Amino acid sequence: MAPQPFCSVLLEGLAPDGGLVVPESYPRFAAEELARLRPLSYRDLAFAILSPYADDIAATDLKAIVDRTYTKAIFGTEEITPLATLEPGLHLLRVANGPTLAFKDIALQFLGQLFEHVLAQKRQHLNVLGATSGDTGSSAEYALRGKRGVNVFMLSPKGRISPFQAAQMYSLSDGNIFNLAIEGVFDDCQDIVKAAAGDAAFKSRYRLGAVNSINWARVAAQIVYYFKGYFAATKDNREEVAFAVPSGNFGNILAGHVAREMGLPIRRLILATNENDVLDEFFRTGRYRVRKASETHHTSSPSMDISKASNFERYVFDIVGHDPAIVRELWQRVEREGGFDLSGTPHWLRVAASGFVSGTSTHADRITTIRETFHRYGLTVDPHTADGIKVALDFVRQGGGAVFTSYGLVGEAFYGAILMVFAALLALAFRQPAYALALPVVLLAGEWPLMVVRMGVELAFGEDRSLFGSAVRAEQALLLWTFFWLWRSAATALAPRRPYFWLRSLFAGALLATPLWFGSILLPDAQWWETPEAALARSADYPSPVAEEVLVKQPELLYDALASLDEGRDDATDLYFVGFASYAQEDVFRKDIETARDLFDDRFDTDGRSVLLVNNPRTVLEEPFATVSNLRATLSVIGDLIDRDKDVVMVYLSSHGSRDHKLAVEFPPLELESLTPDALKQMLDDAGIKWRIIVVSACYSGAFIDALKDDYTLVMTASAADRTSFGCGSESDATYFGDALFGHALRTEDSFVKAFQKARERIAVREKSEHRRASEPQMYVGTEMAAKLPKLEAELRSRRGSTSI
Repeated sequence: MAPQPFCSVLLEGLAPDGGLVVPESYPRFAAEELARLRPLSYRDLAFAILSPYADDIAATDLKAIVDRTYTKAIFGTEEITPLATLEPGLHLLRVANGPTLAFKDIALQFLGQLFEHVLAQKRQHLNVLGATSGDTGSSAEYALRGKRGVNVFMLSPKGRISPFQAAQMYSLSDGNIFNLAIEGVFDDCQDIVKAAAGDAAFKSRYRLGAVNSINWARVAAQIVYYFKGYFAATKDNREEVAFAVPSGNFGNILAGHVAREMGLPIRRLILATNENDVLDEFFRTGRYRVRKASETHHTSSPSMDISKASNFERYVFDIVGHDPAIVRELWQRVEREGGFDLSGTPHWLRVAASGFVSGTSTHADRITTIRETFHRYGLTVDPHTADGIKVALDFVRQGGGAVFTSYGLVGEAFYGAILMVFAALLALAFRQPAYALALPVVLLAGEWPLMVVRMGVELAFGEDRSLFGSAVRAEQALLLWTFFWLWRSAATALAPRRPYFWLRSLFAGALLATPLWFGSILLPDAQWWETPEAALARSADYPSPVAEEVLVKQPELLYDALASLDEGRDDATDLYFVGFASYAQEDVFRKDIETARDLFDDRFDTDGRSVLLVNNPRTVLEEPFATVSNLRATLSVIGDLIDRDKDVVMVYLSSHGSRDHKLAVEFPPLELESLTPDALKQMLDDAGIKWRIIVVSACYSGAFIDALKDDYTLVMTASAADRTSFGCGSESDATYFGDALFGHALRTEDSFVKAFQKARERIAVREKSEHRRASEPQMYVGTEMAAKLPKLEAELRSRRGSTSI
């Protein structure tokens, strides 16, 4: 079709041939334009983003339509799509605040205003024919109810939408709203709509229009909240984000794709499907395989029960370079064969570069995610949102997947350059110009069998590479074969072979073998892809925890830390402090224990009697690792230094906790043992430490109390045994518990018990204001410790010389 103005596309919905309409090009926002957009309100942002598309609507009219649409009265908040921060780095964009509590209200309320404005100007009438899996229908009907010049005929699959959505739709009595239940699934409804829209005569006669996301105007309106969400989640336009989107018809996440094409710094678009995993299958394999109605599952996230994603056609149009002939041929294959496969085509590379990853969620996943989201964040989410959260967290737990590293490119170039230089030198030495090209060709042609054997050895022997006892190992045999391969390649490339065949071939093979010894020194690793943790470990700023200098330094650091501890004094009750921050991937735990150590050294007289054990890339050459064995050694040494009848040892643990009540001890690629409450108690008992103050800042940490409580112990935990605590994350400066107890309460309060009570109150106020489920910090004070604490606190206060800092 010839290019059409925006308003014509709005009213027509589909192209005359039944295809989807797309812009000729996407407007692109440069860095300075993004900076200008960042502070705008939702209404102003919507006007700025929609103006390049709606170029045939007067600016004053478009601004008035936007201002009428995006109001607090309709969406409950001036923000329209407020951002809820679940934890640092993990946010929920709340887009379901409209009249029907569905995200589609954002676009359809705008479309309702647009339809009324354009139809009034054109003096026309429109019959909107739509298909819904639940949320589109109610959103469209509430947006268009009572609007002049518009009737709505909405098709829905009988018995396959939620009772709530059915009640929203079927209860409307407006004269311009008509609901039609279809025997079948959503795809059957959508096929009817597309067939009617594809019949040009029928469409023209009955003035048919569309509100599904097949209407480009709806996709355009959804682009806005990706920009708004990005600006709310970031502080600088150089930051990149990932959006996780539950998807069935591909309309919502298509808007994210367009936002990325418009210049929004989106690193990943994480597509989440339910059991109807057509889209997940495509992004994993390149195969788009439409399911039959009998193969479409009826799930607990019914708005995603779709097996033929309409808007996917628009994405494919971008992927194939905006070639309509290719798109037409692919969709003809869908009609003939039920799908197509791009995995073996050049287009698959564009898919990989488009930022999409995907995953699936099942009914059991949804139930678990809803429960865990409520327990962890005090937030109840619907099943569709649960699909998105589940798949998003899968990628977070995997470190977001592998990331590209330039080391692979450098490695390939390094060894390739070495090979070409050696070949050129040998060609000069042998006076055979052709050798400069013949040697690399022969060598590379013979490399693949060696790689196959290496893979076979990995699979066959794993960690045990012994071939004949301890005498010969697999890597030794491979090394010998590598020498043979290098010599044989050098010999084969010789032409003529004479004179001095053996001398020349052996010399060439030996020269080619030199990188086996020196290459690893010049370039230790040459991987193309790494996990984020591995990328951090290889950062120039922070040595890897398995780097030789670190492995040599660590025992020395532990020895020096323990050797520098002062003995307990005969005339005083001494307090010792041990900080244990054991989760390397988040800096907040290191910050927590450093804050606590500084406070106790300054205010509670632990200077000279404090030790930090830390897993963190920044401290690998400064502090001993936080491992179970290092903690055991530390407590053992302190047990020998103290007067066991009077001195007190405080242990502060800060990390992630699990439902099975283990404290995470992680520093990839090291394989470390988790810390359990029973293991900690055994360490304290073995060290002979009688008087104990144990503070645990972690989720589910209340479980430590039962294992550790006795008459001589004070235990404080950040949460109850079945509750999560808050404040972790790479960008956080302190956990909620660490901030409340060490950042505030103990800075002015001498009593440990009163300080805990103040911290607990502070945390409760903060969690309530952020609508989080209460973490319920716990405390246990043994009877003997309850009597000892006031004396200890009075003695520390007298040594400090004042009652406050």
